[in-house]
Amino acid sequence: MPSVYKGAGCHPSKSCAEAPADMIVDDVDVDMETEEADAPDDVNIVKVTEIEDDDDGDGDDDGNDDDAHYRMLIREKEQEEEKLIDDTVALEEAAIPEDALGEMIGPTHATEEQLKQMRSMYVADEKGVLHHKRTLLNLINKGKGLGKKSHDREKRARGDARHGNGTRQKSDSCVKRAFRFAHDHSDIDSGTNHHAPGDFCCVLVEGSTKSAHMVIAKFVRFGNINNNVPLELSWPIEQLSFKATVEVISIDAYSNIDQEACIRSTGRILVTLRSVHSDCITPITPSLEEAEVDGKSITHAVMKLSELKTLFCEMACNVTRFHKLTKKINLPPIEVEGDAPFVVTNRVSELPVCSICQPSMRIGRQNCEKHELQRYLRNHAASHFWSSSIEGEPCGLCCKAGCSTRLSVHITKGDVKKILENGARISPSSIVSHGCQTFLDVKPFEFKWCNKAISGFPCLNMPVICHACTADYSIPTFLWSYNIENHYNMQHGSFTGEERKKYESYITDAAEKEQVRKNFPIN
Repeated sequence: MPSVYKGAGCHPSKSCAEAPADMIVDDVDVDMETEEADAPDDVNIVKVTEIEDDDDGDGDDDGNDDDAHYRMLIREKEQEEEKLIDDTVALEEAAIPEDALGEMIGPTHATEEQLKQMRSMYVADEKGVLHHKRTLLNLINKGKGLGKKSHDREKRARGDARHGNGTRQKSDSCVKRAFRFAHDHSDIDSGTNHHAPGDFCCVLVEGSTKSAHMVIAKFVRFGNINNNVPLELSWPIEQLSFKATVEVISIDAYSNIDQEACIRSTGRILVTLRSVHSDCITPITPSLEEAEVDGKSITHAVMKLSELKTLFCEMACNVTRFHKLTKKINLPPIEVEGDAPFVVTNRVSELPVCSICQPSMRIGRQNCEKHELQRYLRNHAASHFWSSSIEGEPCGLCCKAGCSTRLSVHITKGDVKKILENGARISPSSIVSHGCQTFLDVKPFEFKWCNKAISGFPCLNMPVICHACTADYSIPTFLWSYNIENHYNMQHGSFTGEERKKYESYITDAAEKEQVRKNFPIN
């Protein structure tokens, strides 16, 4: 029978403030709480809640029994987990005897604090928070998503990140990120048709003083031209364009048994260069020589000085760019017996001659740098172009109509698309191959040397893409900007207002023409 609670104490199930007087209390609940308080800790108590009768008066005794049984199983599971934690703590408190620990990990120079960390079941992070080693082991074995997961079950099943712009964004695990290098990149190829880490190469570098020289280095990693960080462990030899991380090594000069001058690696690494373009690199295969140093046998890579000089001359003549060193890197040139045989000479020894001028005249100034020579030639040819009416499409360097006028600019298919559709400019670092058959000694140059007028060089004759000729983005057609109007009139019928608007920034004004004729007089 229910009773009325009128005692001076608190209500069994509510605080003093919440328990009003004359409240009906269920004696069964009171008895259950009393038994629960008096019961020992190791006894499982299942609190059974009486199920009220339905409106129709029918009860559900079977459902009540199932619910009680389910809670009992949950409690047993919780007790098992608590016992496991208690056993773990007990194991930690007991620790492992010093002699047993020594047998497990062998001889060690660890400190007492380090040994204590080894025996402990917990590890502290940088913030001092303790983490159970079992949790860390599960993290390593299974991986844990670093990005917050979405509450959307469909997104969560796909592995999408919680926040996104509608595109597929994978939430990587820390294990995948840690071992991405091993998973996502190819292994070292054992064949001879791949460049591999440890292979030797020669690299042309340029310091802050604009002086260039050759160094000896070893490959470390490889990557595509568009990759910021080279990560591949090998690279196919047939793929000529790549970026590489290399280690510049120290070398020593000596004479071999046949009294030939040679250089060999000392094994000491001077500096690591990253994202070195393949245009600056030439792989080499040195000989191997064993030597005894301090009683130890050491293998040196040996290269003949004469062979390296021949290779250096080929690289200096054909190279289109140098790897530019930062101001922090001080990498002196290789010296052999007080001489520096691998320094690139940037001075022009013999000036080119213009055969159009009567009498003929030399173009440029004595001891000018090689990259300046194309400026002198372009401005001199521009003076011929604007001083007389020249028909056709003359060359931008020699101003001859019969010379090859089709240029080659090293840009990607995507760059061509941006130029044609969005009016973008050619990248200043793009390499321009002029195609002139008269001045073959003029090497390819970077676009930045011709896209701006500077003091003394007002000519702005530069490579541009013909919109009408370029139907395929992978095969662009380039021409000199001075020839745009003649090209459209001869090849495409007319140079309309719409086409003129596309090339508005490339059309020469009267001031530029007058300045070119003034600065570069012709015969």
